[in-house]
Amino acid sequence: MEYPDRQEAFWGYRDVALVASITFVCYFGLSLIGAILLKTFPALKHHEAALIVPLQFFTYGAVYLGLSFTFVIRHGRPTLESLAWRRSRISLWIPILSGLALPFVLSAILAPFHPPTVSTPFDKFFTSRIWFGVLGVIAVTIGPWMEELLFRGFLQPLLSRSLGVLAGVSLTGLLFGLLHAPEYQFAWQYAAAVSLAGVAFGAIRAWSGSTIASTFMHGAFNLVMFCGMLAKGKF
Repeated sequence: MEYPDRQEAFWGYRDVALVASITFVCYFGLSLIGAILLKTFPALKHHEAALIVPLQFFTYGAVYLGLSFTFVIRHGRPTLESLAWRRSRISLWIPILSGLALPFVLSAILAPFHPPTVSTPFDKFFTSRIWFGVLGVIAVTIGPWMEELLFRGFLQPLLSRSLGVLAGVSLTGLLFGLLHAPEYQFAWQYAAAVSLAGVAFGAIRAWSGSTIASTFMHGAFNLVMFCGMLAKGKF
């Protein structure tokens, strides 16, 4: 029996290039605006979180714009429905509980490899309780939603159609880990852990047939990570 992942992708790799191009152009423009603001108002350098949050939102907006252009304009299909934002075939308690447990499993796997202590972009949010709270909301809601639409809704079905479900899930997870590697100064231990998390999200996506399920799992995972950061934070 074929998983729907392998059958449902009606788009192609040109569409991936189109989404990437739209996202890059928008992100470049936003980065240029940010650079101009920093040049004009040097004091903003002491309030980096105030720049990072809007940039993050606009980046997500750029990704969604690219996806919407691809599906609505190019293919004449609804965006969310095309990206498998639909009722899950499995109870949502399964991905939620799996997401809550996954950070502890990955920590146990990672421990023997002695991951280094690295600074991350999230450290900038420790200077303000308000901005740290905003980070938490983003990490548990819109962040997982947009990343799941892009990776498990858009890329995974296409790769699964071309290479098979197992390869599609694995390769999408690897790409997910590579995207997040700069956040951890390219330490391979963290990149590998995030890749494994991406594989887990992809497996739930394939099993459930829904990006709603993988988004819930991703959000639960991030919630545990955020609570861990909160426990270590100094305000």
